[in-house]
Amino acid sequence: MATMASGGLTGAALPPDGLALALSGGGARAAYQVGVLRGIATKLPHTRFSIITGVSAGAINAAFLASRPGPLRDAVDERRRACRCSRVIVSRSSWRPVTGSRLPRPI
Repeated sequence: MATMASGGLTGAALPPDGLALALSGGGARAAYQVGVLRGIATKLPHTRFSIITGVSAGAINAAFLASRPGPLRDAVDERRRACRCSRVIVSRSSWRPVTGSRLPRPI
C-alpha cells in the first residue's frame, strides 16, 4: 500500500520510479479532476504518471492525459480548454417527459 513519507509517495503499490493516477467516475468529477490536476501540474510541473486509469468520466480524462506525451501542464491546459468549449445539445422533444413542454432555463 502506498503511503506519504517525507513529502513523497513510497510503497510497494507504486511502480518503481513512478506514480499511478486513478480517476473516479461521475459527471461533475471530471471537471473537478481537471482542476486538481492543474494544481498538481502547477506545483509539480515535471510530474509523470507511469499508470493512468479511470472509470466513466474519469476514463475520459485518463485517456486524454495518456494520449498526450508532453508535459502534464500542457495536457491539463488543453483538457481544460476542451471542457470549456464542449456544449450539450438537447432537443426540445427529449425534455417533454420531464418538464412538460418547457425547457429548463439556462444557468
